[in-house]
Amino acid sequence: MAKSCMFLFCTLKRVNMRLEIEMEKLCIILMIFFLVIVVEAATKEKLTKLRFFVEDTFTGANQTAYKVAQSNITSTSPSLFGQVNVVDAPFTMGPKAKSKILGRAQGIVGFADLNEIGFHMSITFVFTSGKYKGSTLSMMGRNNLLQKHRQMPIVGGTGAFAMAKGIATTSNYYFDTTTDNAVFEYKIIVNHY
Repeated sequence: MAKSCMFLFCTLKRVNMRLEIEMEKLCIILMIFFLVIVVEAATKEKLTKLRFFVEDTFTGANQTAYKVAQSNITSTSPSLFGQVNVVDAPFTMGPKAKSKILGRAQGIVGFADLNEIGFHMSITFVFTSGKYKGSTLSMMGRNNLLQKHRQMPIVGGTGAFAMAKGIATTSNYYFDTTTDNAVFEYKIIVNHY
């Protein structure tokens, strides 16, 4: 009888150990499953729509755009091919000079079309106030100034716009052909994390 009890006790102990091992495995699997759900929820992609105005000023005391280079054919080119400008212009909530400043549009604009006025733009929108303060959006692409509406890709971002991708649609709100001073409206749709 003692041998039977001992055998039964040892068998139950082995079964209990196997159950403990299986429970440990199940707990690990459940922890991994919940971790994946939490990470996925934390990295869910967001859609943001923005609208603002950029004021480029080539003349006067508050100049924000400067010509820094040109090619040997720029002065005779009908499209100003080879001219390169750098920009550090405010972008605002509204088109008027006294509108709330949201940040700065900083970058390089190169005249890159031999036949018509077409730019290659590499611009970073640096948010200096509001909800997105400290964040950036980067835009790079072709901008044909003579078209009513132009689209350029949003190729990245930082802060609130980490891993951004999207589209920027721009149009001329105001353009002075004598001074080249202009106000451009931007409508941006961007996906980010």
